[in-house]
Amino acid sequence: MNEIEHVLKNIQKAESKFDNFHSAHEGYGIIKEEFEELWDEIKLKSHNYKRMYEEASDVACTAIRFMKFCRTKDKEL
Repeated sequence: MNEIEHVLKNIQKAESKFDNFHSAHEGYGIIKEEFEELWDEIKLKSHNYKRMYEEASDVACTAIRFMKFCRTKDKEL
C-alpha cells in the first residue's frame, strides 16, 4: 500500500468513527494535536520511523478532512 492509499484508509476509518468537524476552530485544534504528536516523535533521540509514518499519516488525514469541511461550507470550492 502506498502513502496515498494509507491516508485514504485512515480517512475512511476516521469518518466512520468520528463526526465531521463542527467548526474551523475544532478542525484547527485537531490538526494541531496531530502535528504535535508527530513533532513529539521527531524530537526523540531514537527515531521510530513506523510511528513517525503513522503520525504523518494522521496529520495528512486530518488536513484532508478539514479540506472536506471547508468544501461543505463554501460550495464554490
